[in-house]
Amino acid sequence: MKKGIIFLLVLVFTVSWTFAFNPPQDVAIDEVTGTISWTEPASSGISWLDDMESYSAGEYLALQSDDWTTWSGSPGGADDGYVVDENAFSGLNSVKVEGTLTDLVHEFGAFTSGVYEVSMNMYLEPGYGGYYNLLHFFNGTSSEWGMEVYFGSSGTGDLCATAQNNVSFSHPVGSWFEVLCIIDLDTDWAEFYVEGALIYGWQWSIDTLGNPGSCVFGAIDIFAAAPAGDTVMFYCDDVMINEIVTRDLSGYNVYLDDMVTPVATVGTDIFEYTYDELVNGEEYVAGVSAVYDDPGESEIIEITFIYEGTNAGNVIVAATQLNNNYPNPFNPVTNISYSIVETGNVTIEVYNLRSQLVKTLVNEVKETGDHTAIWNGTDNSNKSVSSGVYFYRMKSGNYAATKKMILMK
Repeated sequence: MKKGIIFLLVLVFTVSWTFAFNPPQDVAIDEVTGTISWTEPASSGISWLDDMESYSAGEYLALQSDDWTTWSGSPGGADDGYVVDENAFSGLNSVKVEGTLTDLVHEFGAFTSGVYEVSMNMYLEPGYGGYYNLLHFFNGTSSEWGMEVYFGSSGTGDLCATAQNNVSFSHPVGSWFEVLCIIDLDTDWAEFYVEGALIYGWQWSIDTLGNPGSCVFGAIDIFAAAPAGDTVMFYCDDVMINEIVTRDLSGYNVYLDDMVTPVATVGTDIFEYTYDELVNGEEYVAGVSAVYDDPGESEIIEITFIYEGTNAGNVIVAATQLNNNYPNPFNPVTNISYSIVETGNVTIEVYNLRSQLVKTLVNEVKETGDHTAIWNGTDNSNKSVSSGVYFYRMKSGNYAATKKMILMK
């Protein structure tokens, strides 16, 4: 065996529609100094996009796709929809919905935790209307609807969320536009956007009739429907779902021989630890895991090594770090503590679920040490913002970190 640094190669299998607490990467041990080192975990999350380009125009979508089916479960039947190349947001193809029978369903599973953004681009010809919905779960006539949206020929739409037609909004006609729903199952909250503008936020588990339902996200349904008096015809393209990974990394646990009790817990910006009181020529098992705020801990990545040094010392270097806000959830004020290892410029900014800047809390040079920023739930215009999930991001030199907070009014 080559002496010096031993590297552990870890083979990671990615499984669709699941989230794991990813462990540290590139774990290595220096046998001479007794220092274990690693790099941050890989990012994780669901990402799926159907741009309709893999299908043949003029043929049914569900009949060609392993992802789509129809409400009746009969691809190629009366409720299947045609892929066309007469109009598209990107590429050449889109799916066209017209008549009264088209009813396309994509089941995503039965997600009960996590934050998801579900979007697509739509096009309504002047004089025509359209519709789609998102389901808590899909089970035919026993399905549970989380959101329904009608798009009118006049450019006025209606959102059904916690009640029938409870929110009206404007939308383009004769041009492509994006519709987006962000569903946070961890806080039971959803937000609907048209062309980047927030239309409404609501408790996701309440169904479209206002009844208590399930805090689950299961499917999207593109159905041949429209507001009363409108003829159905619209196009859909670039249907997408992404998981917004909000499980914040809080640090790392370091182990030695005993993989039950860590010998140290270090911050998110520390990527090595030197073991103390090792004996030359002795064999040890080093280990490190990633710790998340969820809470949760990844698997422990272990390396067996023989110590060849004589002067190992327990060395932890203090680091710049962003901490969890307190209280969380909060109303109306929360404290965000952070530390700076070297004097320098620091920015701390608050963003909404759409990644839009809400408030700049800090943008100045800070001295080495511990600091606290305070957010009172207002934007950069000092207007109060709505209840919901927000993210705060800190940058200082090469350091950057983002954490989640919840404003509840």
